[in-house]
Amino acid sequence: MIEDEKKRLVLLINHWIKHNLAHTENYLDKAKKLEHQKFGKVAKHMEDASDFVLQANKEFEAAIKILDGL
Repeated sequence: MIEDEKKRLVLLINHWIKHNLAHTENYLDKAKKLEHQKFGKVAKHMEDASDFVLQANKEFEAAIKILDGL
């Protein structure tokens, strides 16, 4: 039972990581467009948000390492 739950969690967390990466790509693409439209300050916040999401992925990766060690 515990092994099944670990596998399920790893799959779920990997899904979240991939999902987050797709979002960060969209954020950065939009930020580039906003830069060209003279919305540099808005673009900067979108880039910062992307960084936060990537940091969340690092935390998810750390969680997977813990699960792998159990």
